[in-house]
Amino acid sequence: MKQRTKKFALLFISASASLFAVEIFLQIIEKPTAKPDDEFTMFYTTDPVLGWRGLANANGYFTMPESHFFVTNNALGYRDRERAIFTGSVAVYGDSFVWGYGVNQDERLTDIAEHALAKPVLNRGITGYAPDQAWLLYQTDETVKSAQIVVCFLNDTDLRDMADRWAHGHPRPYIHLQDNRLSIIQPANLLEAQAQTPSLTWMDKTWHAAQTLILTKRMASVIGRNTWFQKHIFEGVYKRHRKIRNLADTVPTLVAIFKAWQSDCVSTGARFIVVAFPLLDETKGTAQFRCWNEIESQCRSAGIDLFDWRSSFVARQYFPRDGHWNSEGHHHAAMLLTNLITEQTR
Repeated sequence: MKQRTKKFALLFISASASLFAVEIFLQIIEKPTAKPDDEFTMFYTTDPVLGWRGLANANGYFTMPESHFFVTNNALGYRDRERAIFTGSVAVYGDSFVWGYGVNQDERLTDIAEHALAKPVLNRGITGYAPDQAWLLYQTDETVKSAQIVVCFLNDTDLRDMADRWAHGHPRPYIHLQDNRLSIIQPANLLEAQAQTPSLTWMDKTWHAAQTLILTKRMASVIGRNTWFQKHIFEGVYKRHRKIRNLADTVPTLVAIFKAWQSDCVSTGARFIVVAFPLLDETKGTAQFRCWNEIESQCRSAGIDLFDWRSSFVARQYFPRDGHWNSEGHHHAAMLLTNLITEQTR
């Protein structure tokens, strides 16, 4: 037993020394680079119901390796200009794509569509939001209750986020469907929610500790974000204890949220629309929109207006390296949105 312990200790010391040597080597050869900005610190604030929301009147330049753009939040915390008229508007909800990650505000789909439609197009995009958070946000915002059309953008990451209690390092609300009723666990009650999560196995704990101690940001860049090692070992184990349901089980909840949101819109005289669009890997053919057939079928059965734009973004020039739309992508999305709104308001 003592011999095995000594061998294990020697192996651990050797591995640590090797990693330390790699770190020193990288420190020597790697040119210093500016640390990317964090939009959550600069433009968002915590919220007990939504998890996070826009920080009112925040503004500043946001710098990433691939882009440099200016952000201005209005008094409501949205990345939108100050408005006095909301009646007859189009309210657009979504994540960082709608928010305009990587582009200036006048280059976004909502700003371009507003000019083309000659009516207010409200940008209600929030980085990291899935449809469940967007629906809760809609309920808290009286300015959208006079909108003519409400649009929710949907992509492949939304189901994954809804199946998790955390996103982007922040607790998020968890909405689940039980006995045909939607029940909400707010982020403020996260500890109660975590108590329902099965305990980590010893293997999970071991790999989680390894990730925490060894997989620094620089080492992650060496291993590669999309390698088999990163994807199947570190990311999979890291998320297993936070995941609360599989993606297929999330679809009925997603559709129930759409149905409730549609009912809210009908009560104010608005029309509710869902638009599905692809991510970069889908345009390359290396990934698919997960559970799409189930989403499409259940939305159709529930009477949800779902529009499929997945084949409309096959041109890869719409996506720069970080996977978000560039100005060309936003212009293309704006033209699709303009045509859709025009058709729906005839």
